[in-house]
Amino acid sequence: SEAVEKVMLSMMEKGMTREQIKKQCLLYYSGMKAEILPERVRFMLYGFRKVWRQMYEGIRVNFEGIELLKQLQQQNKVAILLPTHKSHMDYLLLSYVCVAHNIFPPHIVAGDNLNMPLVGSSLRAGGAI
Repeated sequence: SEAVEKVMLSMMEKGMTREQIKKQCLLYYSGMKAEILPERVRFMLYGFRKVWRQMYEGIRVNFEGIELLKQLQQQNKVAILLPTHKSHMDYLLLSYVCVAHNIFPPHIVAGDNLNMPLVGSSLRAGGAI
């Protein structure tokens, strides 16, 4: 794209070689990719379910929304879900509800949480970017 070309030219003007630019791009990319591992997601959510049963009386689910997500998934369309992020529970519960209803877990923008040892790799395996 034109924007990428501009950035590459700017980096080259600063003395970086194409190989250095490629390494830098791969470093950025590896920091942004998620590798969802369904078995790890199910294992984590099983543990969360045990905790949630102790913390909450129940979870309310909008079943019309669930059906809409299933339809979009079958049509290979993208849905953008916006949890409030009042706590980490928002996106964890969202992932849990999706998996519980056989919907592919969403990618979650986790930011700096991915830099935390152990937690970061688990979040990334669960779809965090």
